[in-house]
Amino acid sequence: MKGGFLLYRKPFITAGVMGVTGVAMIAAAAYAAAATGSMNYYAFYVFGFMLIVAGAVTAIIYGLYEKKFRDTLKKPLLWFRYSPQAGAQAARKNIDEIKSANKAALLLILFFCALMFIGGLFFGEDGRLFSLIALGIAVFMSLAYLIITAYRVRKLEKGSLLMVLSLEGAYVAGEFHCWNTPASRLNKISLEHAETPEPCYQIEISYFAATYPGPSEYHVVVPVPAEYLDAAKSAVATIAQTMRPLSGE
Repeated sequence: MKGGFLLYRKPFITAGVMGVTGVAMIAAAAYAAAATGSMNYYAFYVFGFMLIVAGAVTAIIYGLYEKKFRDTLKKPLLWFRYSPQAGAQAARKNIDEIKSANKAALLLILFFCALMFIGGLFFGEDGRLFSLIALGIAVFMSLAYLIITAYRVRKLEKGSLLMVLSLEGAYVAGEFHCWNTPASRLNKISLEHAETPEPCYQIEISYFAATYPGPSEYHVVVPVPAEYLDAAKSAVATIAQTMRPLSGE
């Protein structure tokens, strides 16, 4: 297979903007220091350097994922194109997984915010300020949950009908899930019978990826058309044999 598009175009553009902005800040600080004879522009040097580093790290990380995506297209174990109806079904299954995972994470954050809010009420004026900060964090994280979830749902609903599965990862509904990197590992892959009115099978994938403050587990569901069932069995068996699950370490 050949990929005629850049999957991570926006992250690369963002990395370029950060790098150019960082260089511009350092150049402006150097020019201002030379023109005024003052050395009070060190903040521009620091922020400029930080932007350059952030841009470089972003480009390196997404460059790695772009390479893994290209490798997936070049050496697929299983690939097919969904019909519009089947593609919508595949997107819906993954949307449900995303909403469930994001909601669980939000509830955990809100629980700790509630503890901080209640605890702050017992420590006088400074404690009340602490409670307000906890309340602000809760509101911010709730808004972030709504925005991030809505963005990912919209992206999946408009995603590609192409499905590709390889040793590197899976490209489903326009999203690439990569588990073969230093920061991610496969936890489970299996072919299961789906509970639907019509006989149907689906590939269920679970993998860990490094996030802050700790590793996050991601779940991917890949409905398999009946005509690709044998190929799906072979692909799942190959991946299960060659990629050691994290729980087996």
